[in-house]
Amino acid sequence: GTTANLASFTINLLPDRDERTGRILEEYRRTFADITDADIVISQQESGPPGGQPVAISFIGPDLDVVAQLAEEAAVLLEGISGAIDVQSSVDESVLEFVIDIDRDRAASYGFSPSQIAQALRTAVQGSKAATLRYDGEDVEVNVRQQLNPAAIAPEERTRTTIDEIRQMTLRSAAGSDVSLSSIATITAKPGTTAIQHEDGDRIAVASSAVSGTTAGEIFAEFSEQAASEINVPAGYTMKLGGESEEIEQTFRDLLRALFLGVFLIGSILLMQFNSFRQSFFILLSLPLALIAVFPGLAITGQTLSFPSFIGVIALSGVVVNDAIMLMDKINRNRRSGLSKFEAIIDAGRTRLQPILLTTITTVAGILPLTLSDPIWGPLGFAIIFGLSFATVLTLFVIPMLYLKFGEKELS
Repeated sequence: GTTANLASFTINLLPDRDERTGRILEEYRRTFADITDADIVISQQESGPPGGQPVAISFIGPDLDVVAQLAEEAAVLLEGISGAIDVQSSVDESVLEFVIDIDRDRAASYGFSPSQIAQALRTAVQGSKAATLRYDGEDVEVNVRQQLNPAAIAPEERTRTTIDEIRQMTLRSAAGSDVSLSSIATITAKPGTTAIQHEDGDRIAVASSAVSGTTAGEIFAEFSEQAASEINVPAGYTMKLGGESEEIEQTFRDLLRALFLGVFLIGSILLMQFNSFRQSFFILLSLPLALIAVFPGLAITGQTLSFPSFIGVIALSGVVVNDAIMLMDKINRNRRSGLSKFEAIIDAGRTRLQPILLTTITTVAGILPLTLSDPIWGPLGFAIIFGLSFATVLTLFVIPMLYLKFGEKELS
């Protein structure tokens, strides 16, 4: 982890295992259930958009202490709901800190400034560089720190201390007398926050859990029923129910907007290139032709409509129009050279068949290794492969027919 009180590790499961991943997770949860002096969360890594726990209850308001207390109360309720596992609160991520409030007037009477006290504490706890020795051809730094734990035997235990030992630390004043730290400062132990989350300028704390043997909706329903009588949300504070599904839905909405924006930009470029709404529309029809094969292709290969597959659909929108552009451009060139509409279409189909097929084959061949080698990007690759292959075949028939039936009688 990023802080001293957090640690994590990853277990890679064998692909030819007999046990399902969910069963292995449950077995690990039962194995570590007896450990009470640490919070252990066992979860499966997911490919796709970054998502949190399936169940998340957020409290939003101006005071961090209030929203933290509300999140703690929500976590207690979640722990009592059947099916809610790995219950966490964002407050749990805080670490205990020694808070030293210096009495400036009293410290000044002994000749101490706050910076001097801070330096003495830093030397006592973290140590300070005293010298550099040359040993065996290498420079070795010598750090000096105070022995805060006189009863310790092992060297690594000598810096472990308690709040009482910090209070009893002495500082040498300018007059030569020893002054205890507790006589010039108030020392307390408080939970410190490693990060403060915000939403629209307000503080936010979250209670979350995973789900086992039930659905997130059922847990939300039971939590809402209990929270109505057991959690008092003050005025100016709000409670919001959400979770992984909400984040994923928001991600897919963003991707959908990106898809529409991409189609709009492609249409604008086509309009400038061909100077024809009609021909631009013919080319854009390649997109739905590609989508016809995407979903059956994913089903045939056992893939799901996931985050990578949706990225594949977006990438497909910029690739699949290339065949139609080549065909349309050749038809227009033939007509400007004096051929009739029908003759221009026949010639374009004959001369552009090989380049269109080769373009599709090379694209599929280029993305096939990634598709087969990495299961995370398999849905993306299969979406592009099936969509592009099917659209290429249909483009060779649909675009000429549309042009013949509805194309301009005369080109400008």
